[in-house]
Amino acid sequence: MKKIYILLVFTIVSVACDAQNDSYYFKNYQVQNGLSSNTITTILQDRKGFMWIGTRNGLNRFDGSTFKIFHNVLSDAQSLGSNSIFSLFEDNKEQMWVGTYSGIYLYDPQQERFSAFKLIPPGEVRFIAGNKENNIWIISNLTLYRYNQLNSKVTSFKLDNDQTIALQISKEGEIWTATAYGI
Repeated sequence: MKKIYILLVFTIVSVACDAQNDSYYFKNYQVQNGLSSNTITTILQDRKGFMWIGTRNGLNRFDGSTFKIFHNVLSDAQSLGSNSIFSLFEDNKEQMWVGTYSGIYLYDPQQERFSAFKLIPPGEVRFIAGNKENNIWIISNLTLYRYNQLNSKVTSFKLDNDQTIALQISKEGEIWTATAYGI
């Protein structure tokens, strides 16, 4: 009886331990697989399931099997303004915001075109994120901006001789910024 009990416990424990083993599958994608650059600067999965990959040589949309690459085309005002992509954000209206070396560009999925966001000066956009209050927070040219989607107003937060370099929004909605001189 004792041997049966031990065998039963051992079987239950081994099945429980085996059930906890998660297997992961990793696949690497590079330029040879259709990616525009191996230097990836930002990644976002949108609500439709597409993976968006920002690189130093364009914006890549991945559908699970193929890449579609968006580049700056000098003669096309509806292309990206720069091939250097630094930040990506999808707002609550499923609008894709693309932060580039030369400003923010909004993606139109029906036309697969871009339009420049002109409410802040063009510049290097290193960060874009939103919060529950319909605000979109932007770091462009080391300056912090808040764009209110409800009234379409932009507020600039200039810190005394300091430069905003990073931002984090807590689960509670608190805004934390890091500057060249600290938090």
